[in-house]
Amino acid sequence: MRRNLLWVLLGVVLLVSYIASSLIEFLVDVIWFDAVGYSQVFRTIVVTQWGLGLTGGLIAFGFLYVNYAYALRQIGDPGQFIPPELMATPLGGLLGGRSLKRVALLLSAIIGLLIGLTVSGAWETVLLYRHGGSFGAPEPVFLKDAGFYVFTLPLFDKAQSYLWSLGFVALLGVGATYLIKFQAERSAPNNVITLGGFSDRSRWHLAVLAAYMLALMAIGQYLNRFASLYEAGGLFTGPGYADIHGTIPVLALKAVTCVVVAGVVLWALPRQRYRDLIGGAVLLIVVWIGGNVYTSVLHRFVVSPNELEKERPFLKDHITATNKAFGLDQVIERPLNEDTDLTAKDIAQNQATINNVRLWDHEPLLQTFAQIQEIRTYYTFVSVDNDRYRINGELRQVMLSPRELSPAALPSRTWVNERLTFTHGYGLTLGPVNRVNEQGLPVLYVKDLPPKSQYPELAVTQPEIYFGEVPDDYVFVKTHQKEFNYPEGD
Repeated sequence: MRRNLLWVLLGVVLLVSYIASSLIEFLVDVIWFDAVGYSQVFRTIVVTQWGLGLTGGLIAFGFLYVNYAYALRQIGDPGQFIPPELMATPLGGLLGGRSLKRVALLLSAIIGLLIGLTVSGAWETVLLYRHGGSFGAPEPVFLKDAGFYVFTLPLFDKAQSYLWSLGFVALLGVGATYLIKFQAERSAPNNVITLGGFSDRSRWHLAVLAAYMLALMAIGQYLNRFASLYEAGGLFTGPGYADIHGTIPVLALKAVTCVVVAGVVLWALPRQRYRDLIGGAVLLIVVWIGGNVYTSVLHRFVVSPNELEKERPFLKDHITATNKAFGLDQVIERPLNEDTDLTAKDIAQNQATINNVRLWDHEPLLQTFAQIQEIRTYYTFVSVDNDRYRINGELRQVMLSPRELSPAALPSRTWVNERLTFTHGYGLTLGPVNRVNEQGLPVLYVKDLPPKSQYPELAVTQPEIYFGEVPDDYVFVKTHQKEFNYPEGD
């Protein structure tokens, strides 16, 4: 009694710990989204996750329990083929008819819960499907809009995977149940499994589940036809000659074959037609292997010897789609026929442009900033960016880089240091794009710690950098622990 109570108490502690951890994460997300003004976005995400999880979990639970309960009903009373000695033990109590149904109910609930948690992760796919639209750009193969591939096809793929997984889990449990019954009831000790050893209802049950999975395999192959339009190829992304004349027709043939074999299974398995079942399996294997071999041969002996010529029309489609996706099809081309010489007058009339010609390269300048302005090892410059500011009434192009904090380089990586004290970077380094000093170093308009600006227009009033390009974890601010801004003295 005490041992059972201990196990129950341990389970409750683990459950409470898990719930508490998840609740803390949830509350942090609530506060975060509310702080940045996106509470409605967070509510939409949470409602979608819960809706998907409950719906997917309940459907999985119902589907599995119906199949498991039906299979257990075909077994009847397990006591008729279980030794009396075993039935007299606690394990035998679990093998009773009512207990087995409870086990099936519990097992279905656990699997349904796990599947529901998995399905809830598809919230983004569902929201994209609900709120997605048309791009107004049909592709040349199936003539479907690009929005179908971005918003619709991912949802279809996930739905097909979900339904197929349900069938697979159900078939495993049902098949194991019928196999155990078959092994317990047969009189002759041999290793041959015959369909005659199963009841008519058991065979029909297995046939329906097998046909269900084959039908979903057909749907999967049908959807793969569309997925082939954005898979990376040798020369470009998208379908080429071998895909159009090999892969896509083969996928269609596989889908049709799966449907045919599903019908064969429904017909032959309940009637114990071994030849028909073997013929269906052989047909499926031949189409699967033969289709893959055909596609490989087509690419090897038809496309490869003259690849550029064979792929030319498909490469043209790829370029057209790429130009449209990036808006390059709207670029207006104008010939530049100006061939006059550049004069001093031209330079004088375009002095603002000349004064902003960039001489510094980004990579060497980034290394220079790191050498002269990082100041401490836990500061880092990640990248250099170009910007423009009006200085003394003149628009000047500058190059700048924020001084970010690198937690990995802290001299003492304690929790207090990483989460409460060293919470942010500080200031930046900024200079013109075309000036150097006597030492060959860049001239800096903003430099040092705390930031010092050469011009009032560039004065830094809030130098703390909490969000930047350095990957980092969470920090806590406005606590009793003083935050570190910058080092002073030595």
